[in-house]
Amino acid sequence: MINEDIHNADQIPRVRRPVVPAAQAQPMIVAATIELLRELPFDQVTAKIISEKVHLTMPTIWRNFGSMEGLLTYACSVLMAGAVERWRENGSLPTITIFFDPDIILRTRLVAWLIGEGANPELFRSPLLGSLIEEFRGVMPEANERAATSWIYITTTLLQGNALFGEVNGISEEIVADNYALMTYFRDLLPQAAEALGWNN
Repeated sequence: MINEDIHNADQIPRVRRPVVPAAQAQPMIVAATIELLRELPFDQVTAKIISEKVHLTMPTIWRNFGSMEGLLTYACSVLMAGAVERWRENGSLPTITIFFDPDIILRTRLVAWLIGEGANPELFRSPLLGSLIEEFRGVMPEANERAATSWIYITTTLLQGNALFGEVNGISEEIVADNYALMTYFRDLLPQAAEALGWNN
């Protein structure tokens, strides 16, 4: 009798979850992924946990993003877009303050982890730096393009490094504020620096 019940149970068709359109599924999956990335170590954010959180099947994730790397790479672009939008909405903020945005910090750490896992660094290149250079030259036209480009690259690399290793090196908020003040001071000296280096020729 028990065997018969088991046999009969096997004949019961499984309830299939409806296929969710990509336009609806993708934002749900990405939002859940980002939320989990804030809460868990990156290597613990799996397709299984994400699918359980959004009540969608793992094949839905594969269908929309191809792989976990594809999903996490897309999440990086969403984090960047959100930070840029907030920064542009507050036009009074200095250029480099975008790198203090929590989403940019999370993205920086996630990108570093993904590259460490073997992802291609070119996947994470963004037009942001070019936009920052243009906007920076707009507010400080006396700095030539070469000096402005160098300053943006130095400061962004420094701030991204702080996002990765600030806690490791025991960098306090006070030290971060001092670093920011020093970078601002150097920024104001860019025209003189460019002249001294012969970059105006």
